[in-house]
Amino acid sequence: MRARLLIRPSELRRFNPRTLAYDMPIGNGLFCKERIHRGQQIVHFSGDPLRNRSEVQRARVVSQHGGYVIANHTETYGLDCFQAAARHQCFASMANSPYRCKNIVRGTNPEANVQKTCKAMGDGTYIFGLIASMDIPPFSEILVNYGPSYVYPSHYEV
Repeated sequence: MRARLLIRPSELRRFNPRTLAYDMPIGNGLFCKERIHRGQQIVHFSGDPLRNRSEVQRARVVSQHGGYVIANHTETYGLDCFQAAARHQCFASMANSPYRCKNIVRGTNPEANVQKTCKAMGDGTYIFGLIASMDIPPFSEILVNYGPSYVYPSHYEV
């Protein structure tokens, strides 16, 4: 699927409490080059394995990689995608959250168009990915619901 995806500056902007406008850039985003159909697997996450709850928490809190850590629902296994995303080896990590954002190119309130998936492999590991929750038109930004507590990584601060 990599050939059908591209990374470019996000169309989303966060709310800026200083200017009271949606003018804070969030960095790059993940876009599709062609139509993606509902239910289609788009891309998998890649990163450094986190094999227990304390490793997951350390990656989120101590390393401040919160925006790049994905874990199973019990947080007993996860991936720290920070370095892989920096090397453009984890395209899934480039999908942004639409919460508290506006799409300044289209003039719309963005909504998630993909869902996270988590598949247990039976050996104690998991595969994480993104699957389309609706049909996605060509050249649209891929957006995922990371939840209302999601905070964009601090290196995007203006």
